[in-house]
Amino acid sequence: MTADQVVERHHAPKAVVPDVGRLRYVVSPDHRHWHLLGFDRYLLRPAGRTAAVARDRKTGFCLGDRYPVLDHKLGAAVQSPAYTSRCGLGDRQLMGIEEGISVGYGDDYAATLEGQYLRLTGLASGRYVLVHRVNADRRLRELRYGNNAASLLLGLRWRKQRPVVRVLRSCPDTARCDRPPGARRR
Repeated sequence: MTADQVVERHHAPKAVVPDVGRLRYVVSPDHRHWHLLGFDRYLLRPAGRTAAVARDRKTGFCLGDRYPVLDHKLGAAVQSPAYTSRCGLGDRQLMGIEEGISVGYGDDYAATLEGQYLRLTGLASGRYVLVHRVNADRRLRELRYGNNAASLLLGLRWRKQRPVVRVLRSCPDTARCDRPPGARRR
């Protein structure tokens, strides 16, 4: 399916942005529904470097209003969730579907879902940055793109050939968790 974006604005007509992406019906061991492809990406890179040493294999995401955002006051937040479907769960014959995330809501995925993992085999012990980025190609229209990345600074070590990962710092608004807090961007 081709994805179009519907933009709703206060006191203005809805606007449709055509062909912002693709949807595919995905059959996985733990779910079967329509995914917006390429919306969400994960990568792992050594701290202080820019090149990725591991990337996710997730095919896409079913977007929905899964929980209210309570830790930020958002002026345009809607009162109740608008996108509550299961993205065509079990229905590969659909000719159309609505999915999205309303202002004031979020959508989280358990780390154990199929495809949401990075291979650590062959990596040396050390510090790494796990980067999570949404809408990286900016195909979906947003008022601001500055909050589309988050990261974790991780410590990786090996014990009896098994990885031991420890979160050293959480950085919800930047892909550069390896920079000291307060460091300026170049």
